[in-house]
Parts: sequence; C-alpha cells; structure tokens
Amino acid sequence: MNGSQVASGSFTNGSNPSNSYYIGSNFGETPDADLAEIAVWGVSNSFGSNGSNAAQALSKGIPAYRISPQSLVAYAPLYGLQSSEQDLSPSGYGALTIAGTVNYATHAPVTQFTPKRVAVPYVYGGIQFDAASNSGYQSSASSLSWSHTWSGANRFLAIDISLLSANDTVTAVTYGGATCTLIGTQNVIGGTGRVECWGITQSATGAPNAGTNTISVTLSGTLAVVGTAASYVGVNQANPAEAFTGASAVPISASASATVTTLTNNDWVHAALMSTAPSGVAAGQTSRNLVTGLSGTGGNEDTGPVSPAGSQTMTWSGAGTSYSWSVAAYGVVPYSTPFGFDEEGVTLSFSTQW
Repeated sequence: MNGSQVASGSFTNGSNPSNSYYIGSNFGETPDADLAEIAVWGVSNSFGSNGSNAAQALSKGIPAYRISPQSLVAYAPLYGLQSSEQDLSPSGYGALTIAGTVNYATHAPVTQFTPKRVAVPYVYGGIQFDAASNSGYQSSASSLSWSHTWSGANRFLAIDISLLSANDTVTAVTYGGATCTLIGTQNVIGGTGRVECWGITQSATGAPNAGTNTISVTLSGTLAVVGTAASYVGVNQANPAEAFTGASAVPISASASATVTTLTNNDWVHAALMSTAPSGVAAGQTSRNLVTGLSGTGGNEDTGPVSPAGSQTMTWSGAGTSYSWSVAAYGVVPYSTPFGFDEEGVTLSFSTQW
C-alpha cells in the first residue's frame, strides 16, 4: 500500500467527524498499489514501532485478521468487484465503502474470517448450600405442608420424609405445585420406620421461580412423621442425583450410617435419617435439619465436595444405640459441561460487500 509518509511503508490513517477511515499516503487519496485486504485495529502502537511487527507478519502470509485479533475493529477482504467474501465490522463502525478508483489484487480469495475456537473446560463455582427448612415434628399426620425459600442458579431442592411410627409411604410430593421426583427409599429391615428422598430442579416442568414456595407431602396413612428439606445451587439440572444407597438396623449399639460411592468428581453427598431415638442424636457431617419428638428423630445432612469421587460414609451418633434406624444417601451432581468454546478475538457483525 502507498505509505510514503510512514517510515515503515505500512499506512497512514485518520478519521473525520463522520467516522470515516482513510487509508493512503494522504487522506482521501488512492493507494498506488493493489489492495488485497484491509484491517483496522483499535489499539495504537500495538504492533511495535511504526507497525513493523505487523508488516513482517503480513509479509509471511499471515492473514491480517490473525494479527492481534483482540484489537481488531474491522476487516475487509478484497477480491475483485464481485467478491462474495464478507467485510467484518462491529456495530457502530459501519461497513467498508470504497471511494475513488481502487485496483484489486489478483490473488486467491482470502479465507472468510472464522474466529479461532479453542476448546477449554468451563470453570464453575461448584455446588453451594442454599437454605434449609422442615415441617417440625408431627405426632399424627396424613400430610405435611411447609414453606421453603430457594434462590441462585441451577437450583436443586432435596426433600426427605422420615416416617417414624408405621410402615406407611409417601404418595406424592410437590414444591410450588410442581411434581417432585422420587430419588430412593429405605425401610427399617425387621422393624418399623422408613425414610424417603425426593427432589426437584429449577428446570423441572412447572418448577417455581426463585423465592418462597410451599412443599406439600401426601402420605398413605396417618402416623408420626418429620419432613426436612435442603436446597443447593450449582447442581446438574439433567441428572441432579446419583449413586443412591441405603442402610438400616433394628436396636443395636451402633451409630446410624450409610456409605455412598460417588461417581462424579466434586459431588456433594446428601443423607437423610429416620430413627426411633427421641433424643441424643448428633450428625456426623454438616447438619441441615435435626427434628426430634416422642416417636423419634428425622434429619438430613451433607458433605462438601467429595474429590476425587469415591466412598463417603454418612453418620449420626446416638441414633442407633437401642433404637431402630434407616439412612438414605446419594451424590448431588455438580452442574458442568465437559468442554465449552472460547473465541479468540473480537465479536464482529457481518455485512456483505459486492
């Protein structure tokens, strides 16, 4: 290009109040060489002294749009008057307009601009605890209803029902009117009692928006019961729970416990308890709810991230000594996408020039 007034022989550019860009030895003059491509960068002196680094790169055949792409504000490949190639310019800069006589270079078409795409793992903050709630101890109930507030992104609500005085079951659970999904159950083997784990994600059909909503539980009979809930953010919306397991015992001198083998790195383990112990129960991990009454105790607890994936034992002391108990536990899976794409360079709008 004609760059007689620039020591590097690159170009001189300038702008007027109408945001036009002129390229040539003097503003508005026609370059005295054939044009192949035009690129405008938005950072002065970004290529070294007088643009010599850029000129060297161009002389090696590197496309202009690959040189300091983070600073590129406009790019125009030129190839004949009927070129189907696309000019690229961000909103506000407009498209290339040719004024005067321009000789187009006789070269192969410049490859259409395609930002470099680099596969990189997405990084997320992982699962975080959101809020806990419970129904309180109910000595004789055929249903439960209580409020729970959830918030944040990629939400998951874990709902646990501890059936204390009879071998009845849960027939339905809703949150804000939306149907929850049964994750798993564990009966007391050889005794009375049962714990059930249910859940719902924010992406489930009809799931309520962030805020306070009602948890409603319907039971198959009337009995002593405790309902507990804990919500989390940063949870996989398609598959929030995995590796469910349960354990139980009739009165023996032992803590209540169950061991989960997680499958995904950084799972949290969530566990729920039903025990006929009316008092003296303590969680072995982070307790979210612990509700006691005459017929027994219901509660839930969780861990932080388990990494690497593997075995995690969830326990409650005082729940098994001379009392029947059942524990249900599972891994809560973090929200993640194995690979995302990050584009190198700037985002440009497209306008075709003929």
